[in-house]
Amino acid sequence: MTQTLPVGIAATAEGRIAALRNRIAGACHAIRVASIAWAVWTLAMIVYVYADRDALAARLSREYSIEPTSFSPAGYWAAFAVVLVD
Repeated sequence: MTQTLPVGIAATAEGRIAALRNRIAGACHAIRVASIAWAVWTLAMIVYVYADRDALAARLSREYSIEPTSFSPAGYWAAFAVVLVD
């Protein structure tokens, strides 16, 4: 058994749904664009920080008091991969 609405009420409900959809469409698009921009910005900053290996080694040696010459290429790429996954 299905319920049917009178034509006037159904048209009003559809009109309200369409009006609501039009009002929130801009917000939905803005959220999509902001999330894409955030993802691109994050990736760009990760690449920027990891682009200069010597500067990264110097920064990490200052922060964690470790020897900059002890960084191996495998460790560097492993850290880069962990940051990308994170």
